[in-house]
Amino acid sequence: MTGEGYPLYLLPVGIIMSFVMGGLEETGWRYILQPELDKKYGFVVSSVITGVIWFAWHIPLFLFGFLPFDIWMYAVNVLGMTFFYGAIVRTSGKAVVFLSILAHTLTNTALNGFPFYYTWTGALVTLVVMVVVSSTIVLVHKRRNEAQKNFCGG
Repeated sequence: MTGEGYPLYLLPVGIIMSFVMGGLEETGWRYILQPELDKKYGFVVSSVITGVIWFAWHIPLFLFGFLPFDIWMYAVNVLGMTFFYGAIVRTSGKAVVFLSILAHTLTNTALNGFPFYYTWTGALVTLVVMVVVSSTIVLVHKRRNEAQKNFCGG
């Protein structure tokens, strides 16, 4: 990472590349793996497990030099994104996994344009914000659904 980001005129190309190279992963991670783990372990544990597996999935990209930044910083970023994308699917339902595909695409595109993200400060702040906000959204959504069921007699 040069620290400069990419020129704005490359944004459409970045979006297409991010969709194909990253966003489509979401069908496996957020449509199949994380929801199944979520049923058994809950949101936080399923997010951590999925994050570890998702990070391991990307290790070959580091081994072959396709990802030019710190591997452990990347692991922190993946964990935060796992919570974020998982919260989208958890609150919206598996039928709209496209929203996590869209979020992954836009996040990859934006992160390549904003090099501060690939600093330890940026990675750690982003992780904390994503974990806290995502977990709070999931908790509020769960409580709202429970309250609605109780109110409606379900």
